[in-house]
Amino acid sequence: MKNAIEVKNEVFEMTRKYKELMQKITQDLYDNPELGGKEYFAQKLVGKILDENGFDVEYGILDFETAFTGRYRNSSNGANIGLLVEYDALPEIGHGCGHNASCAISIVSAVILKGIMDKYNLEGTITVFGTPGEETICSKVRMAEEGVFDKLDIAMMVHAYDKWMIDCRTMALDSIEIVFKGKSVHAAAAPEDGVNALDAIMLTFSGINCLRQHIKDGSRIHGIVCDGGEAPNTVPGYGRARFYTRAEKRDYLDVISRKLKNCAEGAAIATGCSLEINNFETSLDNIKPCDKLMELFAANLAEIHDDSGIDMSPIMIGSTDVGNVSQIVPTIHPLMGLVKNGCILHTKEFADETIKEYAFENIAEAVYAVTCTAIDRIIEPDDII
Repeated sequence: MKNAIEVKNEVFEMTRKYKELMQKITQDLYDNPELGGKEYFAQKLVGKILDENGFDVEYGILDFETAFTGRYRNSSNGANIGLLVEYDALPEIGHGCGHNASCAISIVSAVILKGIMDKYNLEGTITVFGTPGEETICSKVRMAEEGVFDKLDIAMMVHAYDKWMIDCRTMALDSIEIVFKGKSVHAAAAPEDGVNALDAIMLTFSGINCLRQHIKDGSRIHGIVCDGGEAPNTVPGYGRARFYTRAEKRDYLDVISRKLKNCAEGAAIATGCSLEINNFETSLDNIKPCDKLMELFAANLAEIHDDSGIDMSPIMIGSTDVGNVSQIVPTIHPLMGLVKNGCILHTKEFADETIKEYAFENIAEAVYAVTCTAIDRIIEPDDII
């Protein structure tokens, strides 16, 4: 086996060789955006690429029809490298979250890594996971619960951004719906006979507003009223609101979510309404940082990118189902400087920037860093994780 420096030199050459494939994946997904759970074009496109490059591809994971796994194994020994793939788009906007670029990075990294393992007789396994609906159905949560990622040694993916931020952290999230049922009556003729569900919602919001001063900095509670009555001359007998609660760690989020439910329960008692509480979306865990893996990724990136443009300070950017993977296996989710500074995620402008030459150069750098970090884990496992 050659030393790591020689192997990484080969990765650099292969990254140049596969630049056209990176561009094709990014462009094709840009041209054919699909919503979460309906990524049939994307699944077929990247599944075919993996199959043609010697991966065993299996379509469908659990009950996620547009999920897939691509696996290459040349030995029962060695590390199992997990590469996460996202490929869903946003309504109206398209790939405003840059999943077309992120997908290209993971797929081409897998292809190059396999080529390196074959050439230098590096033992191990590459497992590529197509994970639908990061924006909506959050398939990684269920996959994590069902043990899909349990045999991995590390997991990686790179997310689009406007600068290189390696220590990407996300918040744990709960999606809480509260439903109050009261009694509708004519608001002028017989208000004394009514039970006002809208009052219960308003009391819940008032309780939450009082709660805000007693939760830790960085935590979030935000909500909307979905149903609060249809006519001003009728006491609303039905009320519904939805909330997101977020915190830096799951254990503290559980505390906040319980307190929010207490506010709703108090409002139900005060108004006489009945109360139903449920989760309207999948709960997400925070990303658990893996310092050593982040340092390796940054060091590999710095070999081909000006290290003054690589920021190692922590950044908190909302929530993602990658957090649930990170609770099981050492995981990194660095942000890449895909687009020019100031271009904002989840906009049409961001989607358009993903297919510019500047973006393609940064995609190639990300592929190099991901592949070399995987090689580090394979060659020197005891020194890594």
